[in-house]
Amino acid sequence: MTSEQIEELLVEVKNDLQITWTDEDAEYNLKKYIKDGIEVLQNDVGTSIDFEEDEMARGLLRTYVRYAWNKSEEFFIENNLERLLKLEVKYGKD
Repeated sequence: MTSEQIEELLVEVKNDLQITWTDEDAEYNLKKYIKDGIEVLQNDVGTSIDFEEDEMARGLLRTYVRYAWNKSEEFFIENNLERLLKLEVKYGKD
């Protein structure tokens, strides 16, 4: 994702998390979580994902960021397994 796309996603994530204030540290962490989530999802699926066009993938990415924000990343896969499997099927993972 480009930095512009990450900025757009940052706005969505902040809305999801109901973060209405501006805080450089929080935004830095959220951007890091977005990048981490992209890597986690792409590694799980085994290919590049178009987060700009794929609403299901984008939603999962926002969900990952919510888990990371709440220091609960270890529960992300377990709690979102059905959605992850659908994403894997969509992208053709064996």
